[in-house]
Amino acid sequence: MAKAAKKDDPEPKGDAKAAADGEEAPKKGGKLKLIIIAVAALLVLGGSGGGAYFFLFAGDDSEQAKEAEPPAPAFVEIKPLVVTIRSVDGGQHYLQLGMSMKVPTADAATAIGSVMPEVLDAMRQTILAYKSDELETSDGVNKLRGALVGDVNGVLVRSLGTGKIKKLGDDSGKALVSNIFFSSLVIE
Repeated sequence: MAKAAKKDDPEPKGDAKAAADGEEAPKKGGKLKLIIIAVAALLVLGGSGGGAYFFLFAGDDSEQAKEAEPPAPAFVEIKPLVVTIRSVDGGQHYLQLGMSMKVPTADAATAIGSVMPEVLDAMRQTILAYKSDELETSDGVNKLRGALVGDVNGVLVRSLGTGKIKKLGDDSGKALVSNIFFSSLVIE
């Protein structure tokens, strides 16, 4: 049995009054405030940590991307060739050609150098099939370029093999030289 409250005792306040009445004390917002502060602190720390990670380690991703880029192409310089060709009317002309071959890597350029006599012979044979009149137009020069690229790649496949050509940078194993650029083309 509950003791009666004395008249001399001041009336209980807040939680004590509720406890005296047998009711559960209402909770103050103390725990809720603590949870909100903890969540806010975690968000600030997490954001700061994420930002620091991004700024500190973002450079590593770009360096990896640079490493994944294909290597710059290489060029094989060909000393000027002088070939005697005919014109449409049957006259003889001298053709001097200076050129460079575009290949995927420096290793490919080295491999081509190892079979250069065969490459030069194939180039001469290809050039002999053209008339001087054909090489006076840009269309004729582009046809010669295409024929030279095809014939040189054919020699390289026979000499080096498709396996080595794949290792040197061409996945198909058929075309190590992607283009030929003329530095000089003189017909006399």
